[in-house]
Amino acid sequence: MRRWVHRLAVVVVGYQLPNDVVRVTGPDTYEYRLLVQKQPGIDTDVVSVSVRISLETEVTNVSPVPISVTNGWLGFEFLLNQDTELMVSFRVR
Repeated sequence: MRRWVHRLAVVVVGYQLPNDVVRVTGPDTYEYRLLVQKQPGIDTDVVSVSVRISLETEVTNVSPVPISVTNGWLGFEFLLNQDTELMVSFRVR
């Protein structure tokens, strides 16, 4: 007889990016990239990431497509079955 044990773990990490983490891509245009790496030996996990965008900015490109956009927050959720990179490009108004 097989017994399945389901484990749920939630890790919340919040931080404000230093200015030098955001890459300049043009006049008043910037890009932020976040690489979320799959760990060897770990089954596929669901990862949720929220990115807060200043109200003084205009988002110009996002990858992958966020599942929600609310009051300056971009919400992403994906299966981590491989390394996944999030990209947010924005312009300062």
